Amino acid sequence: MEVLSMEEEAFSLCDPSVIKLVDNPSILQIDMVWCYFMLRDIN
Repeated sequence: MEVLSMEEEAFSLCDPSVIKLVDNPSILQIDMVWCYFMLRDIN
């Protein structure tokens, strides 16, 4: 859950025009969290 909160915060810092280029930002967030999980490192 902590990582999802970090992803949400990071997305809020992005330029909205860049976020609009992403087909589904929620799926992108889940994919990023999965990558962190697989690396076993959220730093």
